[in-house]
Amino acid sequence: MLFYSASCSAGWGYVLGPNSPQWRVHISAYRVDDKAEAPSSFQGDAPPNSWGNALSTRTGCVRAEAWIDSGPHAVTSCWRPDGPVTHPS
Repeated sequence: MLFYSASCSAGWGYVLGPNSPQWRVHISAYRVDDKAEAPSSFQGDAPPNSWGNALSTRTGCVRAEAWIDSGPHAVTSCWRPDGPVTHPS
């Protein structure tokens, strides 16, 4: 999922699911226009669900990507407060 905060003009990813010492959850906010990235990851015993790092939407749309270790990537649409949603290709 992609979350957005109007008060800080930023978007970040959120993964619903368990955490474990047996795998690493990777979440990256990515700004398409300038290829800026805010990566994060977690591995260990913790309550379920994981938050990623935030990335500003002031200079372009932001999308979230998430994956477990070398598994397939899930990608959200790219969103900015003043423009249309751009779907991943």
